[in-house]
Amino acid sequence: MNQIVLLLMLFFTMSLSAQDPRLFENEWFLHDLVMDGMSNMPPTDCTLNFDSQGFMDTVLCPEAGGAGDITYQGLTDFLTQIFWLTGSCDSMDLDDYNFMYQDFWINDPAIPYDYEIIVNGDDRTLIITSEENNQAFYGNTVLNVGEHTTATFELYPNPATQTIFLELQDNAFPSELWVYDTQGKLVYSRRLLSSDDPQIGVSYFPSGFYFVQLLTHNGTSVIKPFVKR
Repeated sequence: MNQIVLLLMLFFTMSLSAQDPRLFENEWFLHDLVMDGMSNMPPTDCTLNFDSQGFMDTVLCPEAGGAGDITYQGLTDFLTQIFWLTGSCDSMDLDDYNFMYQDFWINDPAIPYDYEIIVNGDDRTLIITSEENNQAFYGNTVLNVGEHTTATFELYPNPATQTIFLELQDNAFPSELWVYDTQGKLVYSRRLLSSDDPQIGVSYFPSGFYFVQLLTHNGTSVIKPFVKR
């Protein structure tokens, strides 16, 4: 009887510490950082790596990054305390982004981060959510959608399952709209007029990470990412 109880306790403990092995199989690249509901695409490649032995590191530029111990809990959450390099990057934009990225990872070490992994063929999207409901979106590929620009429109919900709704300013019409996957492949396009109800049906999109590009009549190009569940 004691052996059965011991085996059950061991099985329960192993279940709590088990993690999705795909977490460790990739070097992850930051695709978007959503802080207080606002999308912030990285100005340069930013990597994230997990070690199944209890270590993680993330690098925004050679002089700015962090590393620390990690404790895996349950199936989709972990505890961590990251220590950051004190150096700066080679531009003010990178430094500003670095401070914001640190804010995402500076957390009470007793409060876990949740995560999920979405798979679409060879593409994988890792979504990490903090206690404040801020989210970091990573992929297993480097971004391939050209220059990043500051967003001047909003889209919701994100992540989405059926429909993405767009909020545009009146002076944004007419506009051309395109949707790309992480490989830069065009998967959707349309022209938006002022009388249109700007929305995108995404129910038939495979699960994964996508980018909406909007080109306004005055030549302004804007890119925003979203996740299809």
